[in-house]
Amino acid sequence: MDISSRLEKPGLAQPAQGAAFRADIEACEGPADQAYKSALARRAKLSQIYGQAITPETVLVLKRAEVQNCLAGSKDTGGAGRGWIVK
Repeated sequence: MDISSRLEKPGLAQPAQGAAFRADIEACEGPADQAYKSALARRAKLSQIYGQAITPETVLVLKRAEVQNCLAGSKDTGGAGRGWIVK
């Protein structure tokens, strides 16, 4: 199951949600991709700070979480992101 089938945008008709999702995901992936590339470049420093190896897979998990926070917001910050909610 991909992320688009787990999220919905209240107030937006179902047929329009696909196009809105693609537009929002593209907008969210840009900053997340920049952060991902930066974190990959700083993996050695991050490993030193955290005292354990930071793998590319770990950085990818963080990128995915950043995209999801951009779409749906975060409980910690009380933000709504781009208005998507988890079904």
